[in-house]
Amino acid sequence: MQRATKPKNITIFTNGTVPYCSEFDALKAIKSLFFSIDGSTQDIHGLQRGTNLGEVLENLQGYRLAGFPVCIRTTLTRHNVNDMQSMVELAVQQGASVIRFGEFMPVGRGKCIGGELALREEEVEQVITNFREAFALFHDKIIIRVSLRSDVRELTSDLGVPAQFIPCFAGRAAFAIHHTGDVSTCSESYSLRFVGNVAETDLFTLLARPNGGSGKGCGHGHTIISSDYVINFE
Repeated sequence: MQRATKPKNITIFTNGTVPYCSEFDALKAIKSLFFSIDGSTQDIHGLQRGTNLGEVLENLQGYRLAGFPVCIRTTLTRHNVNDMQSMVELAVQQGASVIRFGEFMPVGRGKCIGGELALREEEVEQVITNFREAFALFHDKIIIRVSLRSDVRELTSDLGVPAQFIPCFAGRAAFAIHHTGDVSTCSESYSLRFVGNVAETDLFTLLARPNGGSGKGCGHGHTIISSDYVINFE
């Protein structure tokens, strides 16, 4: 944050287990503070995330009341596809400005459980149906975004809301810093395209490396469905 010239381009993702502390006030300048919540009940959330939903929501409110731009990020798996509408309702109740659903990716640590969690074709179709229903109920109360695999663009063509294909931008328009200091040019998984650690090498030096800032990404992309008419994919 101290090196950033445009803090409003920064998004922070947290599991929500760290309570608000005034020492974090310098982070209020960020674009979004996303809390990872994977279900509207403890049973669903705890199954995937392993944290206490009540504690996470209490901490979210602490940051929101302190003036942070709080949002919610949900990883879509077979376990919570049909909890989407309840999740949007929860996000509205919590005062979040955005809820972002992202399809589970069997990469990094997810490789070992990908077969259990990854969405099948019929579940991807259900996600789109659930988005349509949630949009009808809540589009005037919160921004709803869904990130799906790139090969479902045709399924989103008749939604009546923006659906845009976004190619991989790893190393070109985005990068991620893990809490350990590890830097990745893939903002979806810090374990992909690892380029170094900021505790050992200056960030801008890392991003200038051939596998860093000038990388060409993975060649894949995402279909982004958004309830607002300007898609700003973090």
